[in-house]
Amino acid sequence: MRVPLVIKWLTELDIDMGSEVSSLSKGNKQKVLLYLSLVGLPDVVFMDEPFTALDDKTIKVVLKRIAYLQSLGTCMIISTHEMKLFSKMDVIVHALD
Repeated sequence: MRVPLVIKWLTELDIDMGSEVSSLSKGNKQKVLLYLSLVGLPDVVFMDEPFTALDDKTIKVVLKRIAYLQSLGTCMIISTHEMKLFSKMDVIVHALD
């Protein structure tokens, strides 16, 4: 059952759970969107610059969630300029334009 996982992950956000999403800061909206995309334990995740507007603490937590999903076999396709954050992932493909 995913409910305990959802609750655990949401408590990591440091957001008042009674808040309307529209009233959140850009960084907190980004946190909510990232977690919504991950918490369903999808088979494939596409992310474009997922760390925009996030603080260092949140980036570390999100990287842990990404690593957890990857350990379950989730395919992660991530477009980012922050390549150093992904240096410990299983497969890295660098595409330069």
